[in-house]
Amino acid sequence: PFQLRKSRTITAIVRGDVLGEIGKKVQFYLQNVVDADVRGTAYGDFYSSNVTGLGAGTGPETTIQGSEVNVSFDGPQATETKDDTTDFVLANFKVMSANESVNFDTLRVRLTTNSISNKLPINWELVDATNNVSYSVSDPASTTATTYNLDFDNVYIAKGTQYNFQIRADIQDGTNVNTTYAVSINFSDGQGCVEYFQDTDQTAVADSDYSSLTLSGKTMTVKAPEITFAKVTTTAATYVKNAKQVLLFKGKIFANNVDNLRVSKVNLDGSTMTGIGFTAVGSAFNKVYFNVVNADGSETTLDTETSLSAATAVPFSGFTLNIPKGTSNGKYIVVRGDVKDSPTAGTISFNWNTYSTSNYTVRDSDNNDVASVTADPADGHVSTIAANGTYTLAFDSTEADTNTVKNVLAGQQVLVGRLKATAQYEEVKLEDFTLINMLGDATSDHVAYLRLYGEKAMTTLLGEATLGSSREATFEDVNILIPVTSAKYIYVAAALKPIDYSSTPAADATGVANKTVKLDIASSTSMVVKAVGNNTSEVLDNTGVASTTATVLSTIMGATMSNITTAFANGSLPTGIRDV
Repeated sequence: PFQLRKSRTITAIVRGDVLGEIGKKVQFYLQNVVDADVRGTAYGDFYSSNVTGLGAGTGPETTIQGSEVNVSFDGPQATETKDDTTDFVLANFKVMSANESVNFDTLRVRLTTNSISNKLPINWELVDATNNVSYSVSDPASTTATTYNLDFDNVYIAKGTQYNFQIRADIQDGTNVNTTYAVSINFSDGQGCVEYFQDTDQTAVADSDYSSLTLSGKTMTVKAPEITFAKVTTTAATYVKNAKQVLLFKGKIFANNVDNLRVSKVNLDGSTMTGIGFTAVGSAFNKVYFNVVNADGSETTLDTETSLSAATAVPFSGFTLNIPKGTSNGKYIVVRGDVKDSPTAGTISFNWNTYSTSNYTVRDSDNNDVASVTADPADGHVSTIAANGTYTLAFDSTEADTNTVKNVLAGQQVLVGRLKATAQYEEVKLEDFTLINMLGDATSDHVAYLRLYGEKAMTTLLGEATLGSSREATFEDVNILIPVTSAKYIYVAAALKPIDYSSTPAADATGVANKTVKLDIASSTSMVVKAVGNNTSEVLDNTGVASTTATVLSTIMGATMSNITTAFANGSLPTGIRDV
C-alpha cells in the first residue's frame, strides 16, 4: 500500500524483466474496478474508485525487440605465448538463439597470420565446457598464405541456451618467434557460414537475424620466454665492524608475458671496490645472504655464501625462485652481508654479473633452459665500510623553557637545558661526559646537583653529578644509548639550594640570589666526553661534540613577600616586607 495525500496526483510505473520472445507484445491494464482498494486514512472508510481507460487495448503496448541470434566477442586480450603450448585460446565468443534452435552446417573460423611461421597451430577445437560440447576440424596445411579457413561442421545451438565457446589450438614446438595469429568469424551471407533455423521449414538465418555479423579476436604473438635481472636504486649507506645483515644490493627479477619461469642460480659481481687493501668481498664481509622479499615486506633467505676471501663475484645457488609471467609480477631480491670484526675500510658496489650458463640457471615451465636473459650491469647500492660510527652532542635551545633567559626559584629543581645527541652508522653509547658552568657563576654552594632526564617532565633519571667548586659536573657510567634512527634528547636539571636569610642559616641553605647557571660541554683533555660504538665497542673521537654551544642563562632568585598585614600565629612570619 502507499499513501496518496489529498489534492495530490501520483504516477505509478510498472516495470518488468524481458526474458525473450522477440516480436511479442506486452500490455498492462486494470482489469476490474474492485482491483483498486482505496481507504481513508482518518476513519478507514472504503471509497469507490472512478477507473477510466479500463479494459484490454487501453494501456500502452510494448513490443519486445532484439536479434534472433545474439553473438558477442568475449576476449581474451592480445597476449604473447611460447611455442609448444597446448590448448592456447585465441578467442572466446558467446552465442544464443532466442526463439529457434540453429544448426551451423558450416561455422567458418578464419585464421590470419603474418606468414613468417614455419608451422601453423594444430588440433583446433571449438569448446564450450559449460554446456559440455566440443567440435574439431582438420588441421590446415602450412603454405605461404596469410589466411586459412577452418570449417567446423554441424555446430548446434539450442534455443534459449547461451554458449560460451573457446577457439583454441596447440602452438607447435619450434614455431618461429614473432609469428602472429588472429581468428575471426563473419556471419554474413557468402562468407562461408551456412546456418539454418531448426523450424519446420529449415529457414536460413539471414544477416538481419544477427546482433553482430563479425567477431574479431585479438592478435596473439609467439615469443620466446625472456627474463630480466634489474637493479633497484637505493640510498648509499655506511657500515661498521660487526654490523649484521646490512644491505648490499637490491634488485628485481621479472619475466615477459610468455611463461612462468624458475631461477635456481644467479651471480652478483662485487668488483667495483675502492680503498687500499679492499680487493675482495672478503675484505669486509664474512658472510653474504641472497634473500627474496615477500609480499608483506619480510625476507626469506634462499642461499648464503662464506667463501669470500678472494671473491670479486658471489654465486648463489641451490634454491628455486618462481618468477610468474608478466613484467609487473616480478620478485624483489636483496643481498645482505655481515661485516667482519676487522674489516678493510673502503666502498663496494654489486651488480648483476654478465649472463652465461655458468652464472645463471633459468628454466621455463617445460624445464627447458631460457636463453633470452638480460642482466643489468649497472652498479647498485653503494656500501661504505668505516672503522666505527660517529656521533654529535650539543646543547639545543629550540624547545620552550630552554630557549629564553629566565629566573629560577632557589630551593627548587628546575630545567636549565636540553642536550641533543645523534649517531651515525651504528648506535652509540654515551658513557661519560662533563658539563661546566663556564658562562655562569653558580657553584656547589648554590647548586646541589645537576641531573639528566629522558624527558621534559623529568621523571626518568639518567644520571646525577655534583657541581664542584670549579663549576664542573662529571657524569660517569650513565650509558645513554643514542639510536641511529632519530635524535636523542637529554634534559638537564639543576637542584638549587635554598636561600636562608636568617642570621644563622642552615648548613645546606647556602643559595645566593643572582647567581647564574649557563652550561656548556667541557672540552679540555681532562674532561673529554667518552662514547663508544654499540656494535664496535670502539671509543669514538669527539669531533662531533659542540663544546661552544651553551644553555640559555638561568638566574637564581629568592622570593620576597610584601604587604604582610597579619603575622603568622607562631611568629615565624611577622608583618611588613620579608625575604623568604
